[in-house]
Amino acid sequence: MLPPFGRGFTMADDASNTLGGGVRAFLGSAGFLVMMFGGYTIYDDKGTRTGIGLIAVGLPLFILPWAWSRIRLLFAAKEPRPKALEYLNYKDSELGPAICTMVRHSAAGRWYAAQMLVATGAPIGDLSLLAWASNVVGRQLIDGDIQVRGRRPGQVEYENIAPTDWRSTALHFVPDNITIWRMRLIPTGGVEFLPDGTEVARDPESEQRNNRLRAFDSLIVDGPQFEALWPKREKIADKKRRRFLWRAHWRRLDKDEIQRLSGKWQFQLLRLAGVVRL
Repeated sequence: MLPPFGRGFTMADDASNTLGGGVRAFLGSAGFLVMMFGGYTIYDDKGTRTGIGLIAVGLPLFILPWAWSRIRLLFAAKEPRPKALEYLNYKDSELGPAICTMVRHSAAGRWYAAQMLVATGAPIGDLSLLAWASNVVGRQLIDGDIQVRGRRPGQVEYENIAPTDWRSTALHFVPDNITIWRMRLIPTGGVEFLPDGTEVARDPESEQRNNRLRAFDSLIVDGPQFEALWPKREKIADKKRRRFLWRAHWRRLDKDEIQRLSGKWQFQLLRLAGVVRL
């Protein structure tokens, strides 16, 4: 059975070959010896008061190495934990699928959809919603607020894409039989889409610069950085969205769209409230 002051202390095992470790080991050993001498003094009946004083001095020295390590842990700067993703599935997310997910789950995307529901009286179509998101994300790409990395065919490593490379490129979504929506990079300056799905650029120089981005077979963004720009919850956007949804409920607009944009708990409140005039 361990002695009362020995539980949790392994001084010999914790002794380090550094100066600090040696000092801590010396203090712990010195404190133990002082307490032992104080106990011997009391036991030998040579001075009870002196023995108690020695124990009182030796005890702080004995526990000082353990206490110092706990104090360091208490005041040490804690490394921030990586924030968990709210709606993206992967830290390195493909740019196109990330935008498709953002328009449905971010606070900004739901606010814009609620605004268009009230403005037009009908749910916004996926293509219109993606067109809005493409313009918003494209602006951030040009400003350098989003770092995109591209991978060339036959390679494994990704390389950073400079923000200036996006000045001649626009994001465009087209229907896809497999992924529902697929992102395409089209040159700025005007594009004519042919019946077979190809496009003809009106500005040859813009098309040539755009082809440099098309050379990548994969474009990825940093998930936490992307969600930081378009979080799932945002105080101002959520407040405006709720106001639009109250108006949509009062006007008896599309119930399924109201439920999708409000969430279950708010939709139940809308149902219980009945017609509400703002």
